[in-house]
Amino acid sequence: MVPGLFDVRHHFEIDLLGDDRSRPRQFEHCSGVLVPCMRGALRDTQAAFELANKAIKQRAESLPEDRGNNIADGVQ
Repeated sequence: MVPGLFDVRHHFEIDLLGDDRSRPRQFEHCSGVLVPCMRGALRDTQAAFELANKAIKQRAESLPEDRGNNIADGVQ
């Protein structure tokens, strides 16, 4: 792609809330001369992010309580 036409920067943050709770957040910043032409696609992308966030939440809440296992490393 050509820089400056349609640039997207996407990143995630995890807020630690205490009591074994956290909140994942994701951000996207779009810039470039084609952004006005991409409004519809960006709305679709926002809807997809919201669905992904709901799926992540459901999956995280369905996991069993941590019993000292390190699921991230594949050790159960």
